[in-house]
Amino acid sequence: MKYRTKYSSDLTTKQWNSIKHLFEKEKRGSHFRTHSKRKLVDTVLYLNKTVCQWRQLPKGFPKWQTVHSFYSRACANGLWEKTLRLLVKKAEKPLDENPNPPTLSSLLRKPHLRCARLLAGTPSSTPEV
Repeated sequence: MKYRTKYSSDLTTKQWNSIKHLFEKEKRGSHFRTHSKRKLVDTVLYLNKTVCQWRQLPKGFPKWQTVHSFYSRACANGLWEKTLRLLVKKAEKPLDENPNPPTLSSLLRKPHLRCARLLAGTPSSTPEV
């Protein structure tokens, strides 16, 4: 595995453990897989947080075509929405534990909106700011 800089958009181990079961169901093509699902999820989160262009991914990330294909399939089959809902649900605390409940951060809102545009057939190659 190549060394890659840690980014603030990367999932923590606890966050990944809460969603990895969603990605373990897909066995098709697993023998061709060169990138872990976690790495692909982290890359999509990086793209959405930094509003980076697909083709401008820094070194250490998978090729943009690989990430785009993963993201498009995840949106089309509803996996990305399930992933974001689960992450948000795990991040929220009951009101008695947290008097100021967190809102849906832009980190999770942007991918959701892009996913919705993709499902609606609207191109999402130009990110919204």
